[in-house]
Amino acid sequence: MDMAYLPGSSTESQFRRGLCLPPRTQHYLRRVSARMPDYGFAPHDLSSGSIQALAVFRRVEWSWSKLSLVDTFCILMHAPATMTPAQIEAISAQTFTYGLRHKTALPRILGSFVIVYPVLIMDCVPDDLREFMQRGYLPKHYIAFEFPVIVELITRRLYHTTATPLWGSAFYCGFRQEVGELLG
Repeated sequence: MDMAYLPGSSTESQFRRGLCLPPRTQHYLRRVSARMPDYGFAPHDLSSGSIQALAVFRRVEWSWSKLSLVDTFCILMHAPATMTPAQIEAISAQTFTYGLRHKTALPRILGSFVIVYPVLIMDCVPDDLREFMQRGYLPKHYIAFEFPVIVELITRRLYHTTATPLWGSAFYCGFRQEVGELLG
């Protein structure tokens, strides 16, 4: 298993090996990873994918409101302050593809639903990225959602879309609430 190591962490096996992360990022990852089981998430094996994530968590549950088996992925990645909106879109699309490849075997049209939370962790989020995230990066997918989030460690704020598309109106309020509880 190609999982990681954070010195002194009880969740050492959940993070990628060899990364030298700033103490603030290490602390945040430990805090979030300790919270994930409370929401039904478990660490997901990083060795089977091609993404450069710090950690991947997955939850599989039946949802009566969606009438589906729902695979939810929370993919945590460190992001530099030089990140651009185009790079956020590319990373978000890459993590969404990862979620599709690792979801339950059922086809999406026959009772399987996918939610992917690409989470970019930054010390300080530049104004242009805050605006980009709040304005709304809203990719459309069939029976699946991609809901990117930026975590600003210095202020402990989350940045994500505040827009609610008509086609996702039944779900976006719940996404915002869940990422607030998981990542805040």
